[in-house]
Amino acid sequence: MAIKFASPLDLVRTSRYASPGDPAEIIPDVYGDFSAGGLAGPIPAKLINKAGFVYAAAAHAVGSITNVYDGEVEKAIPGDVAVNVSNNYEGQGVVATLTFVAQPINIVSWRGTGKQSGGSTIANPVTQLEDLLKARASAAAADFEAAALELSRATAAAKGYQTAWVVADERQAAEWIAEFMFNALGGSVQLGDGRLSLFVDDGNWPTPERVVANVVARRDCVDGDDGVEMGGSERDLVNALNVYYLFSWVTGEASSRITSEEDAISKNIHGESRKAVSLRGHRRSADVTTWAAVLFERQAFRRRVEGAVLKFAVRGSRLLHATIGDWIGFTWPWGPTREEGNTYANELLKVIGLRHEFSGDARTEVTAIDSGGYLDAGVFFDADAGGSLGTGFFNADDFYGGGRSLEVLV
Repeated sequence: MAIKFASPLDLVRTSRYASPGDPAEIIPDVYGDFSAGGLAGPIPAKLINKAGFVYAAAAHAVGSITNVYDGEVEKAIPGDVAVNVSNNYEGQGVVATLTFVAQPINIVSWRGTGKQSGGSTIANPVTQLEDLLKARASAAAADFEAAALELSRATAAAKGYQTAWVVADERQAAEWIAEFMFNALGGSVQLGDGRLSLFVDDGNWPTPERVVANVVARRDCVDGDDGVEMGGSERDLVNALNVYYLFSWVTGEASSRITSEEDAISKNIHGESRKAVSLRGHRRSADVTTWAAVLFERQAFRRRVEGAVLKFAVRGSRLLHATIGDWIGFTWPWGPTREEGNTYANELLKVIGLRHEFSGDARTEVTAIDSGGYLDAGVFFDADAGGSLGTGFFNADDFYGGGRSLEVLV
């Protein structure tokens, strides 16, 4: 079955039980570690048996429930409330339940750890999203582009991201995908065959094998060197952040914020450009710091061309075999001068938009953002050497990372 991108997730409601409080309420899917941080309980529980004072803490089994609250008052376990992390309640499927001695008078909430896999809490944001889509959006393994899924999962793990989510509203699956990936500074694209391709930005420039195409404007672009548009806006400049995190799904707001994430080099050049962002999936300050560092690498504009947006079209038989999130190389003699007076050659761009036109003169219209990184070996994208659209070659020692440092404007 294909992923239902435009449909709300198929979430579990209290109406499946015989005597719920409000039969329209959604029992949350819970991912990650909520055992620390914030005020009271960040995860709401829903009443599923009015007479028995039974609440569903999650729509599946969970790893642990360490604290339970009636409003802001913590209840004793097991004196005031009995906890069952895996309960096939009324034979309607396994959920986590809270059974109170007396009816609570305020919103019931809890702390602990969410859904498990192999005895461990699912903490990787990509794995969390994959599991959610399989459980609630009709996804199967074949609905994901496998190589991209594993690369994005590995990148999120390497960055150390450990996100936490409470999924309990009727937003479309596509909206949840966007938010999950934004919290890992990644994104997604639906391929032509309907599969979902994910990517996570690690903040680095790509290794040579990840550059999927090499474009030389004068020979590959429609209208040659004149067919390239380049622009940028200080609206995209970010070098200081107010980050709201430790979100509570009970109060609907963040319990904390970080205001100290700044990029000193960029502030020196441009002055302060501070933006506010809400990261509902983050509960650890270390993850926020990691996230901010990747963002600054892309949008602090420390280098002369970093953050610029380029638009161009490649033509006919040279249709670009790339997808959103891919890296390409680009040489444009009429581009701006880089650091140290270097020309705009061998520049590394990240694809953020693609449109293929197959009628008439076939073409691929590309929108890409300049990373500020480049290769310093002229042969790689040298039009005279025939090195365009994947026909070029290079040695790892010629790559900007091959023992050479990238010049940075300071």
